[in-house]
Amino acid sequence: AIGGVSNFRAARPVGKLRAMLRNPRQAAFHTQLIQTLGAIGDKGAVPALLEAATDFKHPHVVEAIKAIGRIGDPSACAPLLAFYNSLPTPPPAQRGQTAEIEQAKALGWIRYNTLPVLGQLRCKQAVSMLIELLRTTPKGEALVDHAIDALGQIGDASAVEPIMDRLRKGPYRTKMERHVNYTT
Repeated sequence: AIGGVSNFRAARPVGKLRAMLRNPRQAAFHTQLIQTLGAIGDKGAVPALLEAATDFKHPHVVEAIKAIGRIGDPSACAPLLAFYNSLPTPPPAQRGQTAEIEQAKALGWIRYNTLPVLGQLRCKQAVSMLIELLRTTPKGEALVDHAIDALGQIGDASAVEPIMDRLRKGPYRTKMERHVNYTT
């Protein structure tokens, strides 16, 4: 029922939805509330969404990040970038350390979902961080694909050479060579 509200864009019930999002008694509906706020696309929802999107312990952090991307409000760029840069790097987990492994997975999932949103927001402040990610992330990491996509969406010319350098390395090199062989 909450999701159906997003079909009534003219009504813009954002104020009530934001209030519900802040109400802990409505926690069972937070995922739908966040998705609905993103679908409505009202920039007035961004501050409430940022509260969830910039708290890595919030149970709906990824949904809030994605909703902000759907809204596309560039004012969310700086807080999201600061949040991304502040995410802790968990130490390597040892066998049997289930909590540490789960935390590492959760942080990786947050990072993985934040990069495309930085691109959707055309976050120019993220360019240097994304380029550094290309240079330092081990090959085979899915973050690299998202970093390349985000840099492409941002459209900063300084990213062209680092992207090309990365594409010449690792798993991309073989794909590029095959593509060139098919086109010549």
